[in-house]
Amino acid sequence: MNPLVDLYFARPLGDGQLTALEYASKLWNVVPLAFSGLLVLAHMRWIDTTEVGAPFVRRVRRSSLLVTAIVLPVVLGFMLLAGPMIRLVYAGSAMSVSDIEYVVSCLRHYLPGAIPFIAGLVIVRALSARGRISVIAVVSVVSIPVNAVLDAVLVTTHGLSGLAAATSLVYLANFLLLFWLVDGGNRDVAAVEPRN
Repeated sequence: MNPLVDLYFARPLGDGQLTALEYASKLWNVVPLAFSGLLVLAHMRWIDTTEVGAPFVRRVRRSSLLVTAIVLPVVLGFMLLAGPMIRLVYAGSAMSVSDIEYVVSCLRHYLPGAIPFIAGLVIVRALSARGRISVIAVVSVVSIPVNAVLDAVLVTTHGLSGLAAATSLVYLANFLLLFWLVDGGNRDVAAVEPRN
C-alpha cells in the first residue's frame, strides 16, 4: 500500500519521475519476493506456536534478527549493483538517461526498506499463528498516514528519492513496532499466552 501513497505524492514531479518511481517500486518487489518466502518458511519451523511467554518472544525476535542478518548483505549487494543492472536492462529503451538515473536513485532508496520488511514477515507469521491479526492490521493501517506525512516532508526536501526513503522508513518503523508488540506490548513477557 505504501508505494501507492508514494505514487500519489509523485504526481506533481512529472511523467518521467513518476514512471521511474513505478519501475523502481516494481524492481524493489523482486527482493522480498525472492527471499521472503524462503526465509520465513525456513525460520517458521523454529517458532513453536505452543511455546508461551518469554521463550516464544525470544525465539521470534531472534529469528527476525537472524533474517535481518541474512538479508542485509543481499540488499547491500543489490544497492551496489542497482546502477549497472538497471542501465544494462533499460539501455536502448524509450527511457531517457535521466529517467534511468531516477530509477536507480529510487531503487537505492527503496531497497533498505526490504530488510525490515522481510524480517517483519517472521513476526507477522508468528502473530498470525497466535491469532493476533488485529495487531498486524492496526500496524498496517497506521503506516499509511505515517507514510503520507513522511512523503509530504521528504518530497519537498529530497524529491523523488525522498518518497522511496519515506517508504523504507515506514517499513523500519513497522518492524520496530511489531518487534515490540510480539510480546503484547507488555514488559512482563512471561504472562503472554496464546490467544484462541
